[in-house]
This record gives sequence, structure tokens and C-alpha cells, in this order.
Amino acid sequence: MKKVLFCIAMIFSTLTFANKVHASSFNVNIIGNETFENEITLELQVNNLVEFSDVCNGLCGLVFDLNYDTSKIELTSINALQGFDLTQGKTIVLYKSTGVPSGTKILTMKFKNKSLKKNENTTISLSNIVGSDGDKDINTKNVSKTIKLIEKEIEDNSSNNNSNSNTSSNNSSNKPNSNITNDTQDNPKSGNNYLNSINLSAGEIDFKKDVLTYDVVVDYNTTNINIDAQSEDENALINGIGNYNLIIGNNVIKITVKAEDNTERTYTLNVYREEEKVIEDDKPEVNESNDDNEESNKNILQIAIGSILLISVIIIVIIIILKNKNKK
Repeated sequence: MKKVLFCIAMIFSTLTFANKVHASSFNVNIIGNETFENEITLELQVNNLVEFSDVCNGLCGLVFDLNYDTSKIELTSINALQGFDLTQGKTIVLYKSTGVPSGTKILTMKFKNKSLKKNENTTISLSNIVGSDGDKDINTKNVSKTIKLIEKEIEDNSSNNNSNSNTSSNNSSNKPNSNITNDTQDNPKSGNNYLNSINLSAGEIDFKKDVLTYDVVVDYNTTNINIDAQSEDENALINGIGNYNLIIGNNVIKITVKAEDNTERTYTLNVYREEEKVIEDDKPEVNESNDDNEESNKNILQIAIGSILLISVIIIVIIIILKNKNKK
């Protein structure tokens, strides 16, 4: 009896230990510089995938909240990598049908300085992070990165000082270059990559320039959609507008706005075309046939009752005739 109890205890402890060893886990890192001058690009990398061997054979889904001080910095673009589909709102959602291994960068984000002063810090953080291996959800710890604004270094200071001691001919030759520099500083390239409007030939959206993802529903008969958009800055370039053929289900359409300084912002439209609705026209016919059947049954019943009555009368008449004969 003692041996049996010991074996049961060993099996239970082994199963408990196995559950702990094979628990899925992972972590997310924010990759990029810690200092920047005006813009900074950061990437998300997934690491230390443990027991991600189910349906996706790797990480195929990630959900998190993106947090940063909107008064200090501005998110100018966000793009998924490795074929992930991106849905952006208060919560960022990344998904694809096949998983990626540990050490893969799956998202890139670009931020622009808004009100930071020289050597001032600000923090970008991810919270409520949940990954998926296609079968289960796995939580991981929050992650953050602190970045600092630095002043752009002014180069060739020594050459500028030496130019003051050059001959008058050298000074005169330098004047056009200084004018060009001044012109460039007086007319910096615009970083405005916002849309002012999005117009659709079918469906409706409530457009706001800071919202980058929209869901649009159109009916089955809408086989194509024409998309037009206007940028806030007339010098910005827009890609992704025009006419699109629609399949039944979800159609992902991306509109990219490129500012003069080459910074980009991407707006995503999820256009859902409904399935064909089948209208059943047979019900009235079924009802009419039922009415005909009921009417036919009534007629048959009436004929049967009439026949029974007729037969009954005949029988009674025969009985009376037979009785009269017997009396005679």
C-alpha cells in the first residue's frame, strides 16, 4: 500500500513540475537609439519564445497598449513588419496566420519632437502585452524606453573661423554658400503628413486626422470602391488612392502620406463587403398548397358524410320494405 501511495505522489509531483517547465513565455523589447535630434525610429522585437510550438509554430499575434506623452512627442507613422496585419486604435493589434521565431522585429514606429527641450527626456511604454501562439494567449511584463532630445551639432566650426582670416577673394567666394544656407534655414521642409479628408464612393467613415484605422461596411452589390483623399499640406505626396475591386469579406486598403521631409503616415481602411443575402420565395406557395389541401380535405369529408347518409337512408328503406313483406 505504501508503494502505491509513493508512486501516485511521484506521478503527481512530476505532472506539477512539467506544467511549470513547459509554461509558455516571451518578452518584447523596444529597439532603437536613446537620443534623437528631431525624429526617432523605434522597433519592437519579440524574444525568448518558450513553448511557442502550437498552431502557428511561433508568435503569430500580439496585442498591447502604446503609451507616451502626446504633448511632448508625436507618432508620425507605425508599420507592421514580417507580413503582420496591423490594427491601430487605443490598443495595437498585430496578427498573421504563420508564426515568427524569437529575435524577430515585427513593428516599426516613428516619433517626432513636439515640445521637448534640449536634454529633456520622455518615455515610451507598452502595457497589457499579450502574445498568441495560435492556441492560447500568453501575458508578459510591461516594457518601456526613455529617449532624450539632443541639439544637432554644428560642424566645421574651425573652418568657419579660418574663413574669417582668408583673403577677400575667398570671402567673396563663400558668400553664395552662406546665402544658400540661410535660404535653407529660412525655408525648412514641412513635416506635415496628415490627411485632411478621405472620400469614399460607397460606405461611410467618421474621419479624424489622428485616427489611422477605419472600418467600412458595404453591401454585396458593391463590387468596387473609389477612394479619394486630400492632404493638409499641398506639397505632401499621397499613395493608395484610386479604384479598388472588392472581394467578399475584408479588403485592407492603405493610404500613405509622405511629407516634404520624407516622413510618412499610413491610414488603413478595412472595407468589408457583405455576403449575398438569399431571399426565400417558396413560403407563399407552401401556404397556398396547404390551403388547397385543407379545402380538398373538406370536400372529401363532405362527400363521405353525404355517402354515409345516403347509404343509411337506403338501408332504412330496405328494412321497412322487408318488414312489410313479412307482415303480409
